[in-house]
Amino acid sequence: MHGYEMISELGRRTAGNWRPSPGSVYPILQSLEDEGLVTGESDGGKRSYSLTGTGREQATAPGTPSPWEQFQTPVDPVDTLLREAAGHLVGAVNQALISGTADQKARTVELLAQARRAVYAVLADGP
Repeated sequence: MHGYEMISELGRRTAGNWRPSPGSVYPILQSLEDEGLVTGESDGGKRSYSLTGTGREQATAPGTPSPWEQFQTPVDPVDTLLREAAGHLVGAVNQALISGTADQKARTVELLAQARRAVYAVLADGP
């Protein structure tokens, strides 16, 4: 598989709970290749990876859990919504940082401070 196929496969095997970024997958693949655990082949601009014999032995060694097993326990859908909402907020803040005026940035800082205080107020309410 190439890296993006691996990312998709990890997402599928974990019901969408683990979606590593290309920025984390490709350096790991390079390290595994350097260690002789995978081999990489370029084909039409894409680099596909396969386990070597040593890599297969390590991956199938008794007592070696698959890396996605920890993500197979059910995840509360509200946790997923909260994580997604936080990601969208970070995206908006980054946009303000990149293209906002000084006034827009200052207003964004104040909004974030208000939001932080509001979240702590919600948490203080208890279960």
